[in-house]
Amino acid sequence: MLCRCGCGNKTTIYQKRPRLFIHGHNSKGKFHYSYKGKIKRGKYWYLFLPNHPYSNKQGYIAEHRVVMEKKLGRYLRDEECVDHIDREPTNNNPENLRIFLTHGQHTKLAHSEIYRNQRKNKIYSCRNCKKEFMDKPYTKRKFCSVKCSLKYHSSIISKTRFKKGMIPWNKQRPFWTEEMKKKLSGENSPHFIHGRYSKYI
Repeated sequence: MLCRCGCGNKTTIYQKRPRLFIHGHNSKGKFHYSYKGKIKRGKYWYLFLPNHPYSNKQGYIAEHRVVMEKKLGRYLRDEECVDHIDREPTNNNPENLRIFLTHGQHTKLAHSEIYRNQRKNKIYSCRNCKKEFMDKPYTKRKFCSVKCSLKYHSSIISKTRFKKGMIPWNKQRPFWTEEMKKKLSGENSPHFIHGRYSKYI
């Protein structure tokens, strides 16, 4: 039996009965439970056009791109972006749509507040010299220069180094003393395993 979605492929048999659809094909196009000529994904409407060259794997493409393609009489390129003038994603009237050549141009002109926030400098304070400096918000700098960074990290390393004559805290008193070894020696020791002593003694 052929799949009812129209793909032309044969369905499998389940419990001695042929399936009506191939797995996943009953949620495509008009067979989708919320299909009303188009489906809504997020804030945008999508059309089921599996033969469209720029449709996704499920065969859907955004309705505002299809409307703009009909208006221009050609297919849109991947880098071209369609914008809604009234900021309403569901209003896909041709008069409400405009096209930008790139996504960056769309952000810069149509959403200028986002563009300004991305370019706005932020005040940081250096960890070493406590001097304030300006930089982009996405950099998250901690030092005003490379010299300050080297000085700061070298001071941390010098604090953790052991000087001559100093004994580290973990070597001042050994964990296993001679008295403890004598008490735990012999075959009755819990560390005597298969005729050998454990490596911890």
